[in-house]
Amino acid sequence: MSAIKSALRAGIVICVVAISVAVVPAAGANELAPIPYDDIGAYSPLLIGETHGSNEVVGFIKTLVANTRDNQHLQILLEMPADMNAAIQRYFANELTVKQLLSHPFWTRKIQDGRSSAAVFGLITFVKELRSIARKVTIAGFDARRDEHRKDAPREIIMADNIRRYITQNDKAITIIITGRVHANRSLHISDDYKTVAAQLALTHQLTTLNMVARTGSYWACFRHPTKTFDCGKKDIKAAVTEDYADYTTSGMYIKQQAVDAFDGILFFDKISSSAPATQTPESLSAH
Repeated sequence: MSAIKSALRAGIVICVVAISVAVVPAAGANELAPIPYDDIGAYSPLLIGETHGSNEVVGFIKTLVANTRDNQHLQILLEMPADMNAAIQRYFANELTVKQLLSHPFWTRKIQDGRSSAAVFGLITFVKELRSIARKVTIAGFDARRDEHRKDAPREIIMADNIRRYITQNDKAITIIITGRVHANRSLHISDDYKTVAAQLALTHQLTTLNMVARTGSYWACFRHPTKTFDCGKKDIKAAVTEDYADYTTSGMYIKQQAVDAFDGILFFDKISSSAPATQTPESLSAH
């Protein structure tokens, strides 16, 4: 346990130093203002619309933990099936091994996209280590159950209901919600009958939504082709997507100065790196 404490304290020192020497760009044409890590809690619940399958969003959360008070409850909600939460709690209690946790169908399904990456698994393990030194950090999945237990509502509504319940139950916590970009877009309507997760949550909570932007790098994804087969693997960021952020060099959270419908700001990364599925990564399989 002392080794874990030392490692975490060292990580905190590194994070704080990195923040103090970073050159933060001023708000430009997009009127984006940088938010220091120790101020991010004021924007909770924070909903991040990410490109699944990278290491950097998990790194953002770890740095956020390093800049959060030891007694502050941090709640992390992930786009994982809710029926895996019991297994995660058993893993935290040392009642399940890594191998047993990774045997859940979410980690072994045929099409392995970025939601079940080694980075996500590493975040779960990181939270387990934090809890072992009495840090108040929780993690849970909010996606529809893979056993089809609930069939009375579309997936978007189920996810919004699950997230709303966690926010309500832990209203004093800093809540960070990680999901896909479509689900986090407040202005997008999935159909005539229901809206995105963000649009639904915005009806009952003062939500902050971020669009993840990466200027360069790669991520792990599965693309469907006309033949109905999937191409899963490392994909490169397309430069045209981030041309509006050419002057930005410092990774972090930025909030727009004017009210908008879709996203309140961005989670910017100068470069991201892909994270393969946990069950295909030797480091994950050998963890204990």
